[in-house]
Amino acid sequence: MKKIVVYANHQKDPEYEFLSKVVSLAEKHGISSCVFGAESLPERFVKADSSQLKECFAAIALGGDGTMLNAISAFSGYNLAFIGINLGTLGFLADVAREDMAQRLEMLFAGQYYIEDRMMAQVSEGNRILGDVLNEAMIKHKLGEGTGDFKCWSGNALIGNYSADGVLVAAPTGSTAYSLSAGGPIVNPACDMLIIQPIAPHSLNSRSIIASVSEVIHLEFNPQTTHVFLDGESHTANSGRLTVKASPNRARFIKFDDYDFYGLLFKKIKETNYFRGGLT
Repeated sequence: MKKIVVYANHQKDPEYEFLSKVVSLAEKHGISSCVFGAESLPERFVKADSSQLKECFAAIALGGDGTMLNAISAFSGYNLAFIGINLGTLGFLADVAREDMAQRLEMLFAGQYYIEDRMMAQVSEGNRILGDVLNEAMIKHKLGEGTGDFKCWSGNALIGNYSADGVLVAAPTGSTAYSLSAGGPIVNPACDMLIIQPIAPHSLNSRSIIASVSEVIHLEFNPQTTHVFLDGESHTANSGRLTVKASPNRARFIKFDDYDFYGLLFKKIKETNYFRGGLT
């Protein structure tokens, strides 16, 4: 029997209304389910563990883009395909509207979908791998510490010496997240590349740089005055040097034949009226 895992979000779905609908639809198609992400669950739901996750073919995230990122991080190594039901206000990763949930899940359970593989970036400090990011790795100057000084290298070539609030290196999916609000380019997430984007640079000559998928990017900074964030999660890097490169892992997204990245993009632009805060 096929199995799915549902990444629940109690804050967005406090009565488990949408979770119940997903589980019921799956059962209708002879698909079993387990649930992850909620601390306390009613007894009618099966809580996910590692043995159950190994049996799943898909992960359904109920929430917003943050929930999707959490699910991708939590389920890394299980080769799951992801789909997000948007229970928030603005979804780009979680691109299935709540009113379309039943129709899209019917298509999923009937096998009427395809998989879109997306590049992720691997972030490390020396020999220690900190993790993979779907959106971005960001180093940001601490508030109250003045302007930060950051250096960026591609291999042995210095490509940026920034006086700025920070610098980020984004994977293609991250082009519509923080990178966008920092003035970065919009990139189709099906592409493979790295985006190097200074944050509020104190120079008009500082611009976005697109690096090839084969390049290895090094970031240098003062660890005493700098925060490190991987897809929004805080990390420690005491050496003051990070390496970002293409990850051997890929994120797998469930898509349908009518998926249109550019149509979705301009819909989000229209909904927000302005690129404030990024699209994710």
